[in-house]
Amino acid sequence: MDEPNRLGSFLSGLFLDGRAIVSSALELTPSEKEQAIAILQQAHHLAAADAPGVPPDFDEDSALWSAEMLFWSCDMLTDRAATETDLPKTLIESEPKGDQPCHHWSADLVLRFLASVIQRSERIAKDDPLGITLTRVAARWPLSAPGTEIEIDSSRLAVIAGNECLRSVMVDRIIHRKDKRLSEHSLLREYLLRAVGANVHWLS
Repeated sequence: MDEPNRLGSFLSGLFLDGRAIVSSALELTPSEKEQAIAILQQAHHLAAADAPGVPPDFDEDSALWSAEMLFWSCDMLTDRAATETDLPKTLIESEPKGDQPCHHWSADLVLRFLASVIQRSERIAKDDPLGITLTRVAARWPLSAPGTEIEIDSSRLAVIAGNECLRSVMVDRIIHRKDKRLSEHSLLREYLLRAVGANVHWLS
């Protein structure tokens, strides 16, 4: 297989050392799409090996959408002369419904980096239109939200709370990022209390 480029290089940089390598606007060739999916599948297998319990299945469309969405976000962030701050129509139309655990698990392979992109945007300007767009995206994908002030879509959060693996991931992130706001959510409170045990004062 040829060396991955564009989206493949972007994903390799993210997963290997957290660096985002972006180029021009993304239009995947069939070969590039194949390369990107292979990298995302590998990321799924690695994440599944460390998952608490049995993770949801890999959903190719959700993973690829999240990769393309974050690529676009980083491209817009690095090119501040860009005027496009709303999601492109193609990304709007291809966004997963988020009504299945596999959508959230697979999208989170890449969207776990979204909070960092939002923080960088906010450092440029608190009311940066791009940051506002990305915040709205994150609200629909709750696993990316712990540690932020994002108002989460409760119907999406219910999908996560109803899956043992995703719920455990969510609880771990809330604790790690000390997100007291999310720790008080009715869908998660019971599980947070079980997880913190003697450290229950942290949730008060």
